[in-house]
Amino acid sequence: MALEKHASDDFTPAMLHAVNSMMLEMLAAITRKDYQDRRRRQAEEIGKAKDEGKFKRRLPDLTRHHNIIRLRAQNGLSISLIWHHCAKFRNEPSSES
Repeated sequence: MALEKHASDDFTPAMLHAVNSMMLEMLAAITRKDYQDRRRRQAEEIGKAKDEGKFKRRLPDLTRHHNIIRLRAQNGLSISLIWHHCAKFRNEPSSES
């Protein structure tokens, strides 16, 4: 086979390591560019919607915030446990499912 390692062959592992490293670097760069492009397009669309008067920020759910504070104070529950407990009532999967 072409990539079989021979007893005195130090070149093949070094070349495979270099190619693997290059591939990871390329994937990281492509992923980062994709992320930046999505963020830029999202910001452009939000700006456009604001100019047209269509964009409204979501208002905080003060009732939910007060309930979380109450549950934490009364029961000593963490926010994560409260979220998992409430997910049952919202018919949402928790991350442990």
